[in-house]
Amino acid sequence: MRIEIIGGGAIGMLIAARLARSGEETAVWTRSSEQSEELRRTGIRLQDLETDSNLANIVQIESRAFEQDGGCWLPEAMPDFCWLIVAVKQSHLDASFMKKLRERAVLFKDRAAIVAIQNGVGHLEKLADALEGVPVFAAVTTEGAKRLGVCSVQHTGRGRIWISKDAVKGKVPAELLDFAQKKFIEIIQKAGFDALLSNDINDRILHKLLINAVINPLTAIFHVLNGELPRQPERLLLMKSLYAESEAILRSAGMLQAHDSWEQILQVCRQTSDNESSMLSDIRAGRLTEIDSINGAIADMAYSFGMDARMNQAIVTIVHAMERK
Repeated sequence: MRIEIIGGGAIGMLIAARLARSGEETAVWTRSSEQSEELRRTGIRLQDLETDSNLANIVQIESRAFEQDGGCWLPEAMPDFCWLIVAVKQSHLDASFMKKLRERAVLFKDRAAIVAIQNGVGHLEKLADALEGVPVFAAVTTEGAKRLGVCSVQHTGRGRIWISKDAVKGKVPAELLDFAQKKFIEIIQKAGFDALLSNDINDRILHKLLINAVINPLTAIFHVLNGELPRQPERLLLMKSLYAESEAILRSAGMLQAHDSWEQILQVCRQTSDNESSMLSDIRAGRLTEIDSINGAIADMAYSFGMDARMNQAIVTIVHAMERK
């Protein structure tokens, strides 16, 4: 079995490095040829939670640029099955990326499946429609990771990876897919992750959406790290107000009530205190953010239910204004 990670960001490099270190056949696909060349030359510098901050493991790994080689390059020996973990942001799931992803999956001739690990909602249907029969599994992770450089990643918080038990669409024979999925979970666990199959993945997606909707845009607006966000009373008040509005909307969308949801948000801020959220990183780099698939998606849900979403809509407007600077 082969596992390929598409995306050279923090989560992508963390998963790739730990899989490769455990001895699995693994490759990481990057957006740029410069990053892939550097990864092939130096490997991934992985700083684990248990590792002294001055030390790191160097993990050698195969890497290529996705847009350049994704539709044509194959390993020397074809695997019995290939899992493609899509670890790019929702804003990267454009027509060009989808075309290349479909080409990549087709190369393995009905012996491939997708694991989608994006923030927000709406990506699963988009992927399933574009991939024409390739099974798509949803995934949610609470693992903390921080990209320190083009080839360097720090594991900042231990969490869990949930993967949906059932796929969205797919033409792979059920018996083969069931076996491949069980083997995939075993491989992820062997790499040191707490990974589980989930029958309630939609609920987990909505809970993760709630966390992202509160932390990501506010860190971007105030230009603060995750841990700094709740330390100022005024910012904490905004967090609570945005949380209350978002939680009510998501419960109407089917999210089960969790009594510790607010505490989970504060815990994420503590556990990833030194992390720069992906939305803040995008704003600082002048890139488009995932605001439409996070707070924008919550606002759309609210309007469909006849509910108020003034805070979420205001957040969307502010972040879009910052993108255009």
